[in-house]
Amino acid sequence: MDARLLCGTLAKQVVEIERGKAPIVTLRDLTSKRDFISARDCAAALWQISGHGNCGEIYNVASGTSTSIAEIVEIYRSLSRVSPIEVKVVAGEGERSAVPEQWLSNTKLRGLGWAPRQTLRDSISNQLDSERARA
Repeated sequence: MDARLLCGTLAKQVVEIERGKAPIVTLRDLTSKRDFISARDCAAALWQISGHGNCGEIYNVASGTSTSIAEIVEIYRSLSRVSPIEVKVVAGEGERSAVPEQWLSNTKLRGLGWAPRQTLRDSISNQLDSERARA
């Protein structure tokens, strides 16, 4: 995942810490909430849509729930091989969004028989393992 995105930067910073960098993760605002979904669940949703969706219909590929950035950070911290990790919040230029919470309804997608299977913790664990192997 691209390090310019939240989960990409968290994975990169955690692995750098595990390799000896100071145990400090630097982020912007932790209060916003977003709809996170694993890449595996996303791929499964697209497969379900391709086989069972209605042509021309719009489906939201989403978990259907919002999770705070702070909760996501805590999952990364708990899965790190280094503890404790300090979280430093810095003001950033040009915040990406002033929207405090985002999530999408996946009701139509669930109507096709799809449901998310991977927990955020499992997805983040997989991502960290991948980042560890790559670096």
